[in-house]
Amino acid sequence: MVRAIPILWITPSSLVLLLFCASFAQAEQVEAIAESTESYYPLQKGNLWHYDVEVDSVPIKMTYVVAKIETIDSERLFRIDTTVDGRVQSTEHLKHSTAGLFRSRFNGIEAEPPVQMLKSPIQIGDSWKARTKIGPQEIVVEAKIEKTEKITVPAGEFEAIQAHVATDVDGIQVVSDYWFAVDVGIVKQEMVIGDQKIISKLREYKLAAPAHDPPKSQP
Repeated sequence: MVRAIPILWITPSSLVLLLFCASFAQAEQVEAIAESTESYYPLQKGNLWHYDVEVDSVPIKMTYVVAKIETIDSERLFRIDTTVDGRVQSTEHLKHSTAGLFRSRFNGIEAEPPVQMLKSPIQIGDSWKARTKIGPQEIVVEAKIEKTEKITVPAGEFEAIQAHVATDVDGIQVVSDYWFAVDVGIVKQEMVIGDQKIISKLREYKLAAPAHDPPKSQP
């Protein structure tokens, strides 16, 4: 078992912490792609993503599912369960707001402040830095929306935006890239932690019919 830093197993929780990316930013030269983050990470109860994962070439099957919609401290949050080999290994709570996509909790522990995974509007070249705390862990993030490109994974070919993220978790350096596709979510992830490399590719996904949502909250 490894410690929590996420995206795949290093400890399954390691697979998820990494998704703890980003926040408030200043852009240099940017190109607007979308006004909202919602289509780049659809959050309806029952949404399901299956991934083929390699941890140093060792194959693992991993699944994300929007398991519940919960109200915590008056906020409407979407709980994502991450399972490996059929067992829930970690949970996280996400929300879309007028400012973007935020991760509010990890394994039930509040992120103070919430971590911004994507920023609205989505702009190529936009970069940001963030600092947060999850329980005893201090997390520092530097992120940038690099470009759009076609990505081919087992689930098919997608036009995706690439987010590059450098994360420091209590002195552990993690470098990761995420590819998000419209009306799909994360189609590919690559992560390097020390000399360990983790690659995750979308194999199959199923999105529930969108329901009417109440007005989005503020971050």
